[in-house]
Amino acid sequence: MFTSGADPGDWRPTPPWFVSDPFAWVAKVRPFTLDSSSQFRTSGPQALTSEAYATEFDEVKALGSALSTTRTPAQTVLALFYTENPFTLWNRTFRTVAQDRGLTLVDSARLFAMLDLAAADAGIGCWDDKAYWSFWRPITAIQLADTDGNPATAADPAWTSLIPAPPYPEHPSGYNCNTGAMLHAARDFFGTNRIPFRVYSSTADVERSYSRVTQAVKDTINARIYLGIHFRTPEVQGAELGKGVAGWLGDHFFQAVD
Repeated sequence: MFTSGADPGDWRPTPPWFVSDPFAWVAKVRPFTLDSSSQFRTSGPQALTSEAYATEFDEVKALGSALSTTRTPAQTVLALFYTENPFTLWNRTFRTVAQDRGLTLVDSARLFAMLDLAAADAGIGCWDDKAYWSFWRPITAIQLADTDGNPATAADPAWTSLIPAPPYPEHPSGYNCNTGAMLHAARDFFGTNRIPFRVYSSTADVERSYSRVTQAVKDTINARIYLGIHFRTPEVQGAELGKGVAGWLGDHFFQAVD
């Protein structure tokens, strides 16, 4: 279980479950390809008293609220599109890509080995990073903003996010650790970013189209903010952690042999 705290910035369980993630043990798993689970340690959340934190605070407070009057209908659609589990979403997506591009059985096996090993190690690294920083979710930060020491943030004890916050620390974004890893691993496999593809979300029952493999990362970053469950920094750093894992895997594994 993740350890909760009571000081400003400390993660603590959030409604409606008020529990700690039963999968916190993932942080202690030995990675498949990395030298250690902390190999791609992020630089961490913005300082609570900083201007940057206040800016990100106001962004998610306005756009991620369950009762937001600022979030546009298109932003809500994007947010709900990316509520499906990223492992399921991206594996489904690249099954279609593999079929459309006529990959052989061997090449398909190599593609999915790269995708899912990158995702697994990014998940391990991400959960290790969550345990290390143990940062509070926006719902906690906004409701308790009068304790954060930042005069530029205003508390709203009644604020809630568009969807309930997951039961584990906020920094970095697990969704974007996995997305960054899988999309950059795919780019490395194909040797180009210029691959048009479609993404189907079973939670939204619609498709989105992209012209480049890693183009979707921008959308998954924004989506988690519109859902009200993340600040921007953990989204960006999560995607970078995933990218780092994919790059490591591409440089050290799945190389051509005689």
